[in-house]
Amino acid sequence: SLVTVSYVFNAENIWANVQTVDDPPRMRFTVTDRKCWEPFFTKASPKLSTVQVSRLEYPVTNLSAVQVLESNLEKMLMDKVMEWRERHVTRWNRHCRVLMKQILPRLETESITEDEERAILGEILSSHNVTGFPINTRYTDASTIVESVFSTNVHAAEDPAVEFALSVYIHPYPNNVLSVWIYIATLLKKY
Repeated sequence: SLVTVSYVFNAENIWANVQTVDDPPRMRFTVTDRKCWEPFFTKASPKLSTVQVSRLEYPVTNLSAVQVLESNLEKMLMDKVMEWRERHVTRWNRHCRVLMKQILPRLETESITEDEERAILGEILSSHNVTGFPINTRYTDASTIVESVFSTNVHAAEDPAVEFALSVYIHPYPNNVLSVWIYIATLLKKY
């Protein structure tokens, strides 16, 4: 419940409560009564100008630079997975990678259902047990992305027959804001 009222405002002004009471049921709310409310701005107040620019300009993100970053990030992450698995052979399932690449842009726009995702991965799912998931984060720097993938611990799979799939998609927004999607998975052939 409302306990006290010290100020009121609208699009025209702000008024300070100068009444001896601040308990709403006992207050008067006629803001034109100067015995009850003191306006912050009066006709004698200097005209204040805004500190905001009249129009915000956001530069267009360089799409070719985004494509290069996407490719470099994917290669870097694949190299990191192999580095983290230095005692094991790391096999990449390129077909699954291509399929995951189809899914990632649709995750950004929320235009894919779980059934549609399964349909895209259908051939792989019929022949492999797939364990994995997409990760979404904003791009700040490559090392933060690498840490995110490392923390999944997907690279720790030790079955000698395990295959890996990793795909990266970067969705650009104005002002160089980048939404990074990484799909990482392990695959084991069904016997």
